[in-house]
Amino acid sequence: MRSGGQAFPKQALRPGQGGRILPRGARQPGMALRPGKGGRLAKRWRGGPVWKDVAVERERPQTAARVERHTVEVIQTTDITSWYRRLDCAGHGLLPQLSLAPASYLLLHFADSASEAARTAGEAPGPRAYTIVRPDVAADRFSLDFVLHEPPGLASAWAAQAVPGTTIEVSEPPHHLVVPAPLRHALLVGDASAAAALDSILRCLPASAQATVLFIDPHADRDAVPLAARPGTVTRRLPTLADADLALPPLDPAASWLWAAGERALAKQVRLFARASALPRDRQHIQTYWVARA
Repeated sequence: MRSGGQAFPKQALRPGQGGRILPRGARQPGMALRPGKGGRLAKRWRGGPVWKDVAVERERPQTAARVERHTVEVIQTTDITSWYRRLDCAGHGLLPQLSLAPASYLLLHFADSASEAARTAGEAPGPRAYTIVRPDVAADRFSLDFVLHEPPGLASAWAAQAVPGTTIEVSEPPHHLVVPAPLRHALLVGDASAAAALDSILRCLPASAQATVLFIDPHADRDAVPLAARPGTVTRRLPTLADADLALPPLDPAASWLWAAGERALAKQVRLFARASALPRDRQHIQTYWVARA
């Protein structure tokens, strides 16, 4: 470890095989979300309500009217790996209506039949959140990335079967991620479920900011998952966060920012690091996207 450096606490991470993967903003899989009190959301997870804080203080409400429901169309499918699929989509007037920000995402609304099948399989029906990948507003084109897994979830099953011409209704969520200023260094940590958000954030960081990216995925071909390259960025792709064993420079509470998302154990480990770094809450955004099944 370099002098004065900090390391992530060593704690075993589950690889997440068999877990239901959801990208940014969807919270854990198999949940129905409803508004709670005091900036919280209630979630129903296998037989009982559980409360979990949501980072609303690190998101900004939309000021313009939101897109409630809009139909988009798949125009091309690309299997980046056997387990990571990209769907290129035509917005049909969608993108010019959106207020795009780092890691902006859409809520995907699935057909009633698919939602009912998910309910039968023990997964809550309802929309799923997916990051908008590399939007081209002028062309009204964008992509959505999906991690394909077994057993498939509502979204991954739809993505695996999607072909050019497949349509789906989407809507715009009410909040945007806020990148704090000033910003000299960003530490970004995520697994495959967060890869699209990592890519988006990297493309939106100030040119003067340095960035360190830890991409965590157990697949041997994890290097194929696209992440934006930018000057001043160091990207490490690792099978587990424990394999990093990194000595990191201390985070400056006034000019650093920590963003992390992925499986619950990964998020927990990063929270321990943030606490040890005494990073203010408005300079960290750590979110659980999915939970690995035992």
